[in-house]
Amino acid sequence: MVGFSSGVSQNIGSYVYRLIDPRDGSTFYVGKGKGDRVFAHVKDAFRPGDGLIDEENEDDVSLKLATIRAIIAAGLDVIHIIHRHGMDNDTAFEVEAALIDVYQGLANEIGGHGSADRGPMNVQQIDNLYKAKEINPDFDGYHCVIVKIRQATINNNDGNVYQAARRAWRIVRSKWDKLEPELKDGHDHYVLAVVNGIVRAVYKNPTWSVYSLDPKGNPYRYEFTDTAPVITGKDQPANVQWLDNRIPSDFTRQGLADPFLLGW
Repeated sequence: MVGFSSGVSQNIGSYVYRLIDPRDGSTFYVGKGKGDRVFAHVKDAFRPGDGLIDEENEDDVSLKLATIRAIIAAGLDVIHIIHRHGMDNDTAFEVEAALIDVYQGLANEIGGHGSADRGPMNVQQIDNLYKAKEINPDFDGYHCVIVKIRQATINNNDGNVYQAARRAWRIVRSKWDKLEPELKDGHDHYVLAVVNGIVRAVYKNPTWSVYSLDPKGNPYRYEFTDTAPVITGKDQPANVQWLDNRIPSDFTRQGLADPFLLGW
């Protein structure tokens, strides 16, 4: 199949799907969509160049398309599974995120929506999260950048929180326009590295630079370099405790997908 029959797309609503490699039965990609979205990946694999880039998941493209091309080269077809359908968009995001967390080794390099806040945790982590003190919603007047990282990313960086947190952040124009003047004016700002809702590290006034460009040559992803020691509890601003505490609930609410947030 290369698309649903006439009228089907309008009836199935939002859905979550899996792409399966018939060579070993493994799930290699999880996504959500409407209409014929589930079929688009195979079509993209044979467009000129590297196929169409999914605006939300451009990091997934090369591995996903390489897998599809290898399957086709073997004379086989990608298996498409609709895992759950007839959902509204918000519910589909939640189901997609849960499946991404379950299936390991996916071509999805970006975690599902909400994974950084409500993804898999053991019971001790859940207990630590909800017993931790919640940081004041205004961060006590300090300008804070919140970057949400997954424990898996830290593990992939040999346990180094700094290396896991420093790159590569897609900062939308409206947020960069808010952050850039602070950097130029020399105002103090703090970067809070957050794992499962808890602040694991704090960096003061790191240097930001462009990490990658979009196809038009415009800045697209950014990274920071820490120019000062990691702030410990006693080194934090007076009367402020961020380390090992929980970020404000406004920054973990359901539907908030962006892992890069500004706390002012």
